[in-house]
Amino acid sequence: MWNNNNLLTTEDIGNAIHLCSATIQKYLIKGTEIGICNYSSEIGMYRRDLKKIGKPSVTSKKVFYNEKIYDSIKSFADSINQSQMAVGRWLKGTALPRD
Repeated sequence: MWNNNNLLTTEDIGNAIHLCSATIQKYLIKGTEIGICNYSSEIGMYRRDLKKIGKPSVTSKKVFYNEKIYDSIKSFADSINQSQMAVGRWLKGTALPRD
């Protein structure tokens, strides 16, 4: 469930299978250790925050892309060799990425 839906939180999974979110978190940590899922507390916090606000904020300090969390739009833009302005437009949905 965790790997198949990027919007599910540990609480969502717990509600679906009638376990508390702390138990789900423990299972996800073990699953990551043995290689059957991809869980980290940073991704978990990002998903919780995303659910609270409903969509990613362009002004947020973190960018989640391709299963990796960047500390800022600047660090993400630098990693893909693009300007912060271009990345901001992509995140707002007012422009599409160019090669």
